[in-house]
Amino acid sequence: FTSINNAASNGLNERVNQTLVNGIRCKLNGGDRRAWSKIAEDCVDEYNRTTHSVTKFEPDYLMYGKTSDIIPRELIESRDMQKDRSEALLNSISNFERNKRRIDRLRKDEGFRAGEYAYVENGNRLNRGKLEEVRGGPFRVVKKISNSMYEIDCGKRKKEANLFHVSKLRRAKALGGGEV
Repeated sequence: FTSINNAASNGLNERVNQTLVNGIRCKLNGGDRRAWSKIAEDCVDEYNRTTHSVTKFEPDYLMYGKTSDIIPRELIESRDMQKDRSEALLNSISNFERNKRRIDRLRKDEGFRAGEYAYVENGNRLNRGKLEEVRGGPFRVVKKISNSMYEIDCGKRKKEANLFHVSKLRRAKALGGGEV
């Protein structure tokens, strides 16, 4: 589940986008005058031929068995693709677990329950007017979908428009200091 207005909920995609945009920017600033879409194709090809810091292998090799055309064939060691794919998976899992431990140390679990009320952040800061409300609500929490995703009854027709990342929610308090 990927929530809207929250790039952190799809970090892998955001990281790849950041890498590709930096590659495109470098080529454009280096004098390449082709259309950015053509430059993007080159950047994707370069990305797929580059050894990744996490898997320790090139995506082209893991997906298609392609080896670099820069290194002469005589110098390329023979590889066992199944073994290498297993190693890449173990490297990815290990990296994921290390990152999860690091992130979870800083995370505080809001723990909303069905029936509670929450305020919902009103859109993206860049698209919101200066004097518009920062949050709307309070709205009833319908259900917890995962540790970071909640369904909120905010009256939108499309069900997916009622799904919010926990970072976009704030617990509603009653005027007397208690919860609504």
